[in-house]
Amino acid sequence: MTQQFNLIGIIQILYRWRKMILGLCFLAGILSIGLSLLKKNYYKAYTSFYIAHQDLFKPEKLFGTSTGNMYYYGSSEDVDRILSIAQSEDLKLHIINKYNLFEHYDIDKDGKNADKMIRKAFNKLYTVQKTKFDAVEISIEDVDKELATQMTNESRIKLDQLATSIIKDRQSKMIQTFDENIKLKKKNIKILTDSISMLREKYGVFESGVAGAGLSSLAASVESSLSRQKARYNALKQSPSIPQDTLIMIQASIQGLQTELDNLIGADSKSKFNLNKFNKGKGQIDGLEEQFVAINEQLGIDITRLEQYEATLRSNTSSLHLIEEAKVPVEKSRPKRSIIVLASVFAAFIFSVLAALFLESTKNINWKEILNE
Repeated sequence: MTQQFNLIGIIQILYRWRKMILGLCFLAGILSIGLSLLKKNYYKAYTSFYIAHQDLFKPEKLFGTSTGNMYYYGSSEDVDRILSIAQSEDLKLHIINKYNLFEHYDIDKDGKNADKMIRKAFNKLYTVQKTKFDAVEISIEDVDKELATQMTNESRIKLDQLATSIIKDRQSKMIQTFDENIKLKKKNIKILTDSISMLREKYGVFESGVAGAGLSSLAASVESSLSRQKARYNALKQSPSIPQDTLIMIQASIQGLQTELDNLIGADSKSKFNLNKFNKGKGQIDGLEEQFVAINEQLGIDITRLEQYEATLRSNTSSLHLIEEAKVPVEKSRPKRSIIVLASVFAAFIFSVLAALFLESTKNINWKEILNE
């Protein structure tokens, strides 16, 4: 059996069932008020901040040795990195242990599932999110508004410490690498210095540029003088009028110049300083000196960069740009008692209306007849 209901018919039905509908709505309102009053008030504290760009931790950026632009606010990758750290166990356990949340949340610390329960309880009250303005916001709810504020600010401080420590650990490794390279370069410089000193002593090369030019110039001058004296001697000995003593003096001068030239060019093996010895050692020494200069220059650069990294490591640069620290909340965040009551009354009204329509539409049905069939 079916029954057509128009708007007037529905209103008539609801009017006949008005006492039940109003009664259920009233009862739902009373019960929801009572249950909502049993719920504790929770207060939510907020703190928000932007992420610092990693350029602020790079010595080449801080000390102006890089030609690239300096960035102060982090990229989306930096934001994701901070969000990951904010959800880390290290941060959450720090807050749980520092504020003794086992006792505060009434959880037996020695219980079988204590660790799981405390994390679950804290995670329900702890929120980290990126805002529509690309800032990061941390919020914590608690029945104690003062405690909620303290935990929120402490979470931000601990987050900054964890994020900064990751960067500083990387800087420490860079410092260790630079220190090892500097020690190696100093060792190589000592070896080169000893090798150069040994070769200088062996070949008589003490100032390769100046000495080489001096020895070559001196050898050329002596050879020129020797040639002039030989030419003079050959010209004068043809003249019978030249005294024999003069020729003897010229011969002595020629012999002296020849001996000097032999010493310079290395014809005399006993000579300590000579051009042949100089030329033989000069190439080796020049090669070692070039290595010495190159390593020494790089050593200076490494020492400077090491000092910059050490200065950066000692700095108190923050990984976060604080926008607003958490303040003691004035209003509770939940429960919204008025919403609970209104939702309960509305739900009771809908249920009672449907129940009334159902009962009204089925009141003439012979259920025994239907069931016996």
